[in-house]
Amino acid sequence: MLEEARGWAMEPASATPITRTLHTLTLHLSKGSNLFGVLLGLSLVGFVCLAVFFFMSGPDDDVRIAELVSGAGAVAFLVPAVILHRRRRRRLRIERTGDRTRLVIDGVDFALEFPLTCHGFQIRGEVEGIPNWSVYLQLVDPKRRAVELKGGRSAIHGPQENWFADSFDRDVESAPLFDVSGADTLARVVEWVSSEVTAADVQASGAAGPAGRAGQPRRRDA
Repeated sequence: MLEEARGWAMEPASATPITRTLHTLTLHLSKGSNLFGVLLGLSLVGFVCLAVFFFMSGPDDDVRIAELVSGAGAVAFLVPAVILHRRRRRRLRIERTGDRTRLVIDGVDFALEFPLTCHGFQIRGEVEGIPNWSVYLQLVDPKRRAVELKGGRSAIHGPQENWFADSFDRDVESAPLFDVSGADTLARVVEWVSSEVTAADVQASGAAGPAGRAGQPRRRDA
């Protein structure tokens, strides 16, 4: 889920710079996604069986037992699926304090300092002949720390247009891979990264905004 926050922290009596949250995004740890899918699928099977047995006619004891077993099984798989999903949830924030901009993710030991270098690629797959695309984005800061994000696009959306075509930088300190929802979420993150230029960057480049093609991140040599 994408959100854009326009709030400011309260300024203390001292001259401490105000921290402004520019953008927020809900993420999920990629690790555990397969297990979550299995648990949720088994729970749905249980609920479907419960509905079938419920609408079967007759007071047959065997049918009633099947209802109880189906319902219990559905709940037994649903509860751990919900718990796992909540434990995987994280929040990404882009914050600005004075002339410094940072990307922060809950549970990650480090924050990325702007400006960021972007890498990415997408992989085409098929399910029963229907194409889909896994889209990847890596954000690397000047201290060689990285955050990696993964999104998905279906046949309805097609591949991500004007996306990167390079591999991830592996000579970095990287956080775990995170999943994002929404076909255009990663493109929106790239727009955020492109638009947030620190005062130091502006002064050094002599420009008032990011260079390069519109909608694409500024690229810096590794």
